Amino acid sequence: MKYKTIRELFTIIFMVTLLGVYPYINVRAKVTLIVKGYVKDPNGNPIQGARIFLHDYSFITEEFFIRLPNGKYYVETNENGFFEFSVEDIYARYQVYVAHVSAEGELDYVPVVLDIHMYEHVSLVELNVTLYPSASVIVNGSIVYIGGNWRGYIKCSVYDTEGRPYSEILNAGNAIITYEGGTLNVKPKLISTYDNTLWRNFEKAIEYEILPKNAIFERLVLVPANYDFLLVVYTRVVDVKRYPKPYVVDITIPIGNRESPYKLSTQSPPLIVDITPWSIKNAIKLVESDIAVTRKELDEMETYGFFIAREREELSRAEALVEEASNIPVTGENVELIIDKLERAYVIAREYLVLRMNFMRTVAIEGASLLPVFLSIFAVTLAFYFFEDNKRKMLSYPLFYLGLILVFILVYPGFHLVERTLFLESVIASLLGVLVLIFILPRHIKEPDIPGKIQRRSLIAITFSVAKRYSKTRKTRTLITVFSLAALIWAFTVLASISTVYGIRLDEILKSSKAEGILIKHLNASTGEYLWLSYYSDYRWFLLTGKISKISPRIYTRPIDVEKEWFTIENSEGRKVKLYALLGLSSNEEYFSKISTCLISGDFNKINDTYAIIIPSSISRSLGIGVGDTVKLVLSGAIPVKYELKVVGILSEDAFDDLKDIDGESLRPLIEIDNELVHVNSTDMVILNWNFMRQELEGISEIASIALSVKSDVDPISLAREYIERKGTGYIAWIALKDKCFKAYVGEYTENIFEQNIAFIVPILIVSVNVIVTMYSIVHERRREIFIFNAIGFNPTQIAMLFLAESIVYGLLGGGIGYISGLATFRVIAYLSKHPIPIPMLIGGQPLMVRPKLEWFWSIIMIAIAIMVSMISSFKPAINAAFMYSPTKVKRLKIEEKEREKREEVYLKAYTGKRVGLPGKIGEAEAILFFSFLYTRLKDLTTGYVERAKDIEELEEEEYPDGRRVKRFKFKYIFRTDEREIMTDNEIIITKLPQNDYYTVELSTNPLGGERIPIKYMDRVASVIRDIVRDWEEERKRLGIR
Repeated sequence: MKYKTIRELFTIIFMVTLLGVYPYINVRAKVTLIVKGYVKDPNGNPIQGARIFLHDYSFITEEFFIRLPNGKYYVETNENGFFEFSVEDIYARYQVYVAHVSAEGELDYVPVVLDIHMYEHVSLVELNVTLYPSASVIVNGSIVYIGGNWRGYIKCSVYDTEGRPYSEILNAGNAIITYEGGTLNVKPKLISTYDNTLWRNFEKAIEYEILPKNAIFERLVLVPANYDFLLVVYTRVVDVKRYPKPYVVDITIPIGNRESPYKLSTQSPPLIVDITPWSIKNAIKLVESDIAVTRKELDEMETYGFFIAREREELSRAEALVEEASNIPVTGENVELIIDKLERAYVIAREYLVLRMNFMRTVAIEGASLLPVFLSIFAVTLAFYFFEDNKRKMLSYPLFYLGLILVFILVYPGFHLVERTLFLESVIASLLGVLVLIFILPRHIKEPDIPGKIQRRSLIAITFSVAKRYSKTRKTRTLITVFSLAALIWAFTVLASISTVYGIRLDEILKSSKAEGILIKHLNASTGEYLWLSYYSDYRWFLLTGKISKISPRIYTRPIDVEKEWFTIENSEGRKVKLYALLGLSSNEEYFSKISTCLISGDFNKINDTYAIIIPSSISRSLGIGVGDTVKLVLSGAIPVKYELKVVGILSEDAFDDLKDIDGESLRPLIEIDNELVHVNSTDMVILNWNFMRQELEGISEIASIALSVKSDVDPISLAREYIERKGTGYIAWIALKDKCFKAYVGEYTENIFEQNIAFIVPILIVSVNVIVTMYSIVHERRREIFIFNAIGFNPTQIAMLFLAESIVYGLLGGGIGYISGLATFRVIAYLSKHPIPIPMLIGGQPLMVRPKLEWFWSIIMIAIAIMVSMISSFKPAINAAFMYSPTKVKRLKIEEKEREKREEVYLKAYTGKRVGLPGKIGEAEAILFFSFLYTRLKDLTTGYVERAKDIEELEEEEYPDGRRVKRFKFKYIFRTDEREIMTDNEIIITKLPQNDYYTVELSTNPLGGERIPIKYMDRVASVIRDIVRDWEEERKRLGIR
């Protein structure tokens, strides 16, 4: 009972407290704001008909202007200039505007505004306003900013000759504000600053029928009549090129000066000023400064030893474009031509050339750490060429290498950019690597010694040693040949312009949609993120070309973090659904994506209505709304903004998810989830009118892409290339034709002299002829040696290899010398271009317009070219030498096969045997099984009639002092012919070397008793044993042996 009493007591206290507070809550809701006062001219005369209206920019009332008790959105002053009105104050943010409309429907006085939003619980505003007669200034033109986007923002401020705003100079009256905290005197302000927000407010006033149509419009500035004034235009652009991230740049344009200010009377016609000429002059200065920055960077590159004649030529082309733009009169029809030249100049100076310089720096740093490998190989080549003794080779190699490194440091461009520690590590690693590979490893790792075979390494070493000695016996001839090859490689290095450059690329790609047209996007080159497009410099540019038949911009809201931000759509009953992205389209989108097929109901063409909306079917079901219903779109924030929109279509989410753009991507906007950008679900977005989003949601939306189609007489590829040439890196154009699709963008490609002409083939032919003549003379001189080679058993291939090896020696020497001298030449030319000498014939009247080959792989390519030219030129002389004393012609007779075999048995006979190496390796673990398999198969051959084996003998495995283990099988093989039996004595030798874990198989077959027998019978025995060894491969698989 006690507990119940206490609970009842607390309940009574709570109800009493609530009843005490409730009246105060209602009192706040019922507070009435009274605004009254007088409007007069500067002479104190009352102004009749002045209009006073109240703007709520908190959007709490959901109306832009407050409806007053008279049923209108404004009140007018009477003949005494007096006005009064009252409204129910719900603590909104108010601005009181005072303006006067002339009989012609124009604002003939400068408007005045009073802010009262900063005071709480205002109950009375006593306002006395002074209006000053006005004159009109119209600001025309647009902002030209190369390398950035102007969003159309503009602010105009009116100052006196001392630079003071007229809102602070001219007394616009006074106001007494009574609020909860007391009374305060406040000064209303003469409007002397006009911007997009203010013009939008006045446009809304016209929409609310507060002001007549055309009373005021965007770019109209009202200035005090009969006062000297200066006008300053402020604007801002987003620079997307000169900074790592888009950067807002403020621009100030002064109009008029203190010595000659403007002064207008009420009767003066509107003063029209055009900001375009000033903007273009500023753009020219900006591009000139960009070119100056690039020139400074090129000078710095030249001090590092880079040869940049081609880059300077391209910079001169950019300067010429700026000069041409400066000389064109700034008139309406010439503005686009001027912008075109400036944009092209900027792209050349600050994109193509900067990319090229970055590439050169990167390649130089990379090459400086890799080219020591080439130098070490060339150094060991020189050591092997000049010395025979291995000790001398080993001692001379580091000396040659050190000399080449010193030359490299002096001549390689960009060496000063290289990290010293990395370079030192590369030098030491290259020195030691080649030393170990060439001099140390061969002593410890030997080639398998197969009985009856010459080691391949020994054969190569002997061949090159003999070839080297031949080249050293004729020093003059060798010098001429090496010099000619070095001259070829020098010319190829210095004169042939084959290098990576940057420019327009046009790649054919797979067509992923049926649409035809051009798709434009601006993406981050490294991350692929959207960098957005501009309404003025992108969308309007295409329209102004006059080449477009249809154009469809796509506007996205900027990606938001779905855990922190969202939009809301609500029905008339207040039910709400969250949205995470908005998509703005026009009815032209139907031409490119057939988006109407994604609608369950409604008409997509109605999206052209400003306040139209297309909602997903899931939202339609959730809110119970359909086509024709009205919904509210709410933008979240400190002050929520609401828009009333009409549903014109219901979207199928599945169909829209499957819809693909020209580039194969989805049309859905992007959102941020876990710091990653992904396409929003179709259930979490709506489609709006693109112009509504551009104008009303300018702060949170951007043009993501533009789809367009061209007129029938316009080449879409040419238009896309023209656009990319102007815009530069990051801008991509997809060109979808009937059966093909291309992608145009700025990228790297290889500039090749052979694409322009084939004149460079001439020096290659000259050097080739020189080498051919040299090799023919060598063959002629060495006929005696060739005869001796044949006599001691050299086969034609080995003889030919001697001459080819000599040509390879020439190629190695000529290629290395030519490439190093080519790099040195670039350094000399770079020095002479900075320090001209009065001997122009040394470098010619015109600098070489080529690009240096800085990539490390050019060293390999140059050596390869020298060797190939030398070897190809030596091929025919080497063949002639190989068969100079060898029978090479076989007379082909048309005879029957039986007769051919009979003749072969008669003429192709031998007394000696032959050794045949058999393919495959027998693992040590499987050797016992293989021996058994081999013995069994030989036993199977003993039952034959035409061919058979006999006297099969398996010997014990022998182990020699050097570690070799040898297993032998002996047998005789008998062939029965019509005349007699032919018998061979055979031995299968299975050898395991100590360093190997496998056996090799070899067959020795000989005529029995030294009898002269046809060779084909020995070949037949070899074929039979070879088949047995191959069958073992199948048998081991069956047994599961790996």
